[in-house]
Amino acid sequence: MKIFILFFTFSFVLSAGMFLVGCKKEQPQMSELNKDCDCAEEVSADFTISEIAAYNIPNNELITETDTIFAERNVRFSAKTDQAQYTWLIGNETLSSQTVGRYFPSQFSGQDIPVTLIVKKKPNSICFPLDDGIDTLVKWFHVANHNGSLQTMDTTLMEGTYRMKDSNSSDSVDITIDYFYNNSQSTGNGVRIINHHGNQDTIQTDALINNYREFQMRWKLIGYFRYKLNQEAEFIFEDRMVSPNRNYHYKGRKL
Repeated sequence: MKIFILFFTFSFVLSAGMFLVGCKKEQPQMSELNKDCDCAEEVSADFTISEIAAYNIPNNELITETDTIFAERNVRFSAKTDQAQYTWLIGNETLSSQTVGRYFPSQFSGQDIPVTLIVKKKPNSICFPLDDGIDTLVKWFHVANHNGSLQTMDTTLMEGTYRMKDSNSSDSVDITIDYFYNNSQSTGNGVRIINHHGNQDTIQTDALINNYREFQMRWKLIGYFRYKLNQEAEFIFEDRMVSPNRNYHYKGRKL
């Protein structure tokens, strides 16, 4: 297990890197894996947690990396290290694939769920002589108290005002997101987007499928709005209410 002082490791690796460079001509049989320690990585059990929402169209899924999900959703857990031995501990289950998925019904609402991953792989002993090839990581995610239906939800994480700048503009704008429920829509899902042009206009469009940190649009505005784990907001869409259609790529933060 990798338990050591970070400063010592950095100094050791730096020294090892200098040694390899100085002795390069004396080690012609060095493998490609160990040729450049700057690109090498220790064995890691890091993994992603992604919420999956689906609409009733084949292959139409919304997959969002997250730390919180709506209830009654599928979740995908994916190890970042390739070609290794994986042991997942999720509840009472033990799983062994690089990527696994599970469904979390409403009985888990309000709960924090721990997920453990143990990864074993032959380590790079030249670049990381202290790596034993085994790493363990525990991550938690939260199951919200609702299932994502706008008919029953009140305030959500996605709602609020964001200060954002389009990639083709030097000025920032404040864009407000407001979910609503409309009985006249077949899905019952909608979102008001205020000031997406920077002129205080309001447009109502669908939120065809929505996760805790993302929604997707397929009417009037075609694209998605995502609020990432690093607190960066990203709004990418094509505006089909103007002629010619205009593409936007906003990035920013929530106020």
